Amino acid sequence: MLVGNCGSIGECCGSSETSRACSNGVGGSVMFLVSAAVSCIVLYFATSWYLVLLLAFFFVCFIAVSSSLLNSSVVDIFPTRLRAMAVCLTLMAGRTGVVGGSLMIGALIDTHCSLAFVVLSGVSLSEYYVLLVYRL
Repeated sequence: MLVGNCGSIGECCGSSETSRACSNGVGGSVMFLVSAAVSCIVLYFATSWYLVLLLAFFFVCFIAVSSSLLNSSVVDIFPTRLRAMAVCLTLMAGRTGVVGGSLMIGALIDTHCSLAFVVLSGVSLSEYYVLLVYRL
């Protein structure tokens, strides 16, 4: 329930004009992805329940905002006749990744708990690298 509420808050912030103004091309997406990776790395070393709750909240919110910024970037990149299909395929790929990622993280937490945090932060940093290379 907490994760769902965090995602809802992140989506509301991500779809607002504030996050759109922060994006400035690559800047906002990079800031949110690096913040998500840092919060996930620090989450592994957190000792108090309050800090774990706060960092998990930030991680989910930063990822939700990054996905909203990705969709607005897709709308800016593609021409009008292809926009609906581009957004549809982007959302489909994202939802497929959520299913696969949830299964993978569940298996990793069951067998190697620390590796789950490394994988999550690695995925965020690899998205950061793709943004830098392709200048989306």
